[in-house]
Amino acid sequence: MEWIIKLVITCILGLLAVVDFKKKQVSNVFLLIVSAIVIVNYVIFRPITIINLIGGVAVGIVLLGISYVTRQKIGVGDGLLVMILGAYLGFEVIGFVLLYALTLSAIWSGILLMIKKVNRHYTIAFIPFIFVGYIGVLIHG
Repeated sequence: MEWIIKLVITCILGLLAVVDFKKKQVSNVFLLIVSAIVIVNYVIFRPITIINLIGGVAVGIVLLGISYVTRQKIGVGDGLLVMILGAYLGFEVIGFVLLYALTLSAIWSGILLMIKKVNRHYTIAFIPFIFVGYIGVLIHG
């Protein structure tokens, strides 16, 4: 059953990544679906401790706070997604997902700046990097 949940969440994250990349928007419907899956998964299977769940959610709340302070330089949808994934994966694992995502987005941004494709005020979609980070964590275990 666990692999089915991972597969569904991975597919939805992939869809969110494509939509974010193309439109720079996050679908609230998909966020609600992932939230429902995470809640049902936790209620039935209890895959992580409550402390780990709270820590994972806290990471997303911090990202939402950064979004507010920076006037949405980081999107609210990104923070909500990290909060939901944090509830699913726990504090430590969502930290690794974010480490992958932030590193890859920094490299990508640097490349775009070096080839003078964009200026420093250009915004990039972050959910594709969260998706790649999530896949990286799934592969590494």
